Amino acid sequence: MRIAKQPARWGTPTSATVIDPSARRIATALKAAPGFARLEPASQAVLLRLVNGSNEELSRPARQAIDALLKAPVFQKAHAQAQSQKLDQVLSEQAWLPSVVSAKRGTFAMQRATYSLAGPTPVPAYPFASGTADAQRYVLEVDGHPIQIVAANSTAEGHTQHPVKEIARALAALPAASRAQVREVAVEPAANPEDPIRAKELSDPDFKSYMVAESGKVWVFASVDVARDQEGADGTFVHETGHFLSALAWGEESDLRWNPWKAAMSADRISPSAYAKVSLSEDFCEAFQLYIQVRGTPAEAEVRGLLSGRFALIDRLLQKR
Repeated sequence: MRIAKQPARWGTPTSATVIDPSARRIATALKAAPGFARLEPASQAVLLRLVNGSNEELSRPARQAIDALLKAPVFQKAHAQAQSQKLDQVLSEQAWLPSVVSAKRGTFAMQRATYSLAGPTPVPAYPFASGTADAQRYVLEVDGHPIQIVAANSTAEGHTQHPVKEIARALAALPAASRAQVREVAVEPAANPEDPIRAKELSDPDFKSYMVAESGKVWVFASVDVARDQEGADGTFVHETGHFLSALAWGEESDLRWNPWKAAMSADRISPSAYAKVSLSEDFCEAFQLYIQVRGTPAEAEVRGLLSGRFALIDRLLQKR
């Protein structure tokens, strides 16, 4: 499932990365702090990687948080063990994380495959999750794989929804391994009626579903407070189909086959987003989307360094598909 909050935008540089000139100063101050020496070597490495990094969503905000801590009088006056605990707390809480992983404009442009879209065919009284409504059925075909798209004829008053063209383009941008798992997409006329239940489970009264995926089907819900755009569809379809891939490979989250992913999360320390902390499967899907977005770009090496354990497992997973 994917929340429908306006996301921070993950950068995908098209030119050489630019290191913040403050990075060297902050890295020097960090290494000079008595508490830094008390940290485990792995934690030291993660902190330095963040401080010296250039991406706008993890490294730069993390560097600002670390810089603020280092400058705080209470930190400077603290003994080494207390400093170490504060540094470890900053690394554990990761308050600088973006709400969700998302993409800048054009991120998936070069990944979009050629596709055909047949239809529409009228479908009266289609049983959408958000209510029965008349609809139109289309058949998208990419590399010989057909996917049905059923879109409501109209959207509930005050709601916004993706046009079918954006849905088709997003499906065409999916990795082949993900797209092969999709059989149908329902473009809903209204919001997810189960949102209040999910909001209570997550202790988030503002929670709204964007997409939900299960058993080869993806439901795209209309929204009352978030604009729809191509990048949102592109990235979120990658995220949602990640649920199909992880379930196919490792089953339910209670399955022991998830243990290597748990170990990778522990080793990496860094989460790809705040939403990744909701569950194992959401962590995988956020990491998977980020992997697909930066793969083959100048940003890949740095982000791979931050999420090396997870990215190595995704490497292996895609090699088998």
